Amino acid sequence: MARSNAETPVSAVWRAHYEALLNWSSRTVGSQHVNCPKDCVVGNLPIGTWLVDQRARMRGTDKSIATLDGERRALLQALVDDGKLWLQNPERRSWDEVFQAWTRWAHEKHGGNDYNVRHNETYEGIRLGTWVNLQRMRLRDKYPQENGKTPLTAQQKAALLELVAQGKFRIDAVDRFPIKFDLMMKWSEETVGGRHCNVPYDCVYEGERLGVWLNTQRQRLRGGTTKSKSELKAEQREMLEKLVQERKLWVSEPNMWDEKYNLLLQWSEDNNNGEHVNIPQAAPPYKGVQLGSWLATQRNRFRGKLGKMKPLTPEQELKLNELITQGKLKMKPLKQPAEAGNKPAGNKRQRRA
Repeated sequence: MARSNAETPVSAVWRAHYEALLNWSSRTVGSQHVNCPKDCVVGNLPIGTWLVDQRARMRGTDKSIATLDGERRALLQALVDDGKLWLQNPERRSWDEVFQAWTRWAHEKHGGNDYNVRHNETYEGIRLGTWVNLQRMRLRDKYPQENGKTPLTAQQKAALLELVAQGKFRIDAVDRFPIKFDLMMKWSEETVGGRHCNVPYDCVYEGERLGVWLNTQRQRLRGGTTKSKSELKAEQREMLEKLVQERKLWVSEPNMWDEKYNLLLQWSEDNNNGEHVNIPQAAPPYKGVQLGSWLATQRNRFRGKLGKMKPLTPEQELKLNELITQGKLKMKPLKQPAEAGNKPAGNKRQRRA
C-alpha cells in the first residue's frame, strides 16, 4: 500500500545523506555534479542507493513510495536546475529512439516486412527482444501499471497497431511447432542424410536449442508432463507419429551412451587417424554433440566421482578400460587419502635426539 505523501521536516538522517553527497561531489568531481554511482558509500552512509530513492521520489512515478515535498524537494530541485543532478538517466533510450532502432533492425534483417524479434535479440546495444515483448504485453493490457509502469500513450499504441494491421507485427505468440519441426527436418538432411531425426539433447542448431525442443515433444508424445503442461495438437501428433512409423524418430530412449561412444571413435578417426580419443572438454560441438563434456563426465564416472550420476555399467567400463589399455584414453588416477599413521612429516624440522 502506498505511503502518505505528507513529508515531515528534514530529518537529521536525510540531512546527513544530503551533505555527504555534496562532500562526495566536492572531493571527487570538483562539485561539477552530484550523480554518484549506486554503490557509493561515504563513511557509513550509502549515498548511492539513497540518491536512487530520492530520484524516484522526485519523479513521483513509483506509487509505492511517497513523493518529496517542501524543503527536501527544494534542495534537490536546486541541484537539478543547476545541471548537477539528473532525474532521468541520460543514457536511457526513449521509447521513440528504441522504436526507430527497431525499425532499422526490421529493414536490415527482413527488408521492413517483419518486425517480430526473438526474445534474446540485442541490437545497437539495446535488448530489443525484451523491449518488443514488453510492448506486446502493454498492447494486450497485460502489463501491470502499478510501481511506475505506465501504459502506452495514444501515439505509441497507434504506431504499434499500424504494424499489426500491415501484418508485420504479431501481438499474440506464434505457434513455434511447425518452425522447429521444419528445422529438425533440415538438421536431419544436413547431418545424417535424412536417415533419422533424433537430434542429440545438447544440440544447438541455427541458434535454436533443437535437442531440448525434441525432448519436450517426446515427453508430450508419450503423455508425460512438461513445463508447458499442454498436449500435442492432433496435427502435431500426426507429424511426429509418421516419423516414428518410418523409424526415423524414437520415442523411448535407446542406448545413447553407445551412440556417443561410437561418435567419439569417429571423432578420433577424423582428427588424428584414430591415435587417441582425448577430445578437449571445451572443444566445439562435433556433429551437434558436446562430445568433450560427455567424455569428461565418463572419466569422472570411471574414476568413481559420481555425484548425482549413475555408475557405468560393466560393459561401458570395459569399453573405456580397453581404450586406456590401448593408450588411446588418458585417465588421471584419483588421489588416495593419506592413511592414519602414514601422514607425511611435512616441513617441520625433526627434533634433535
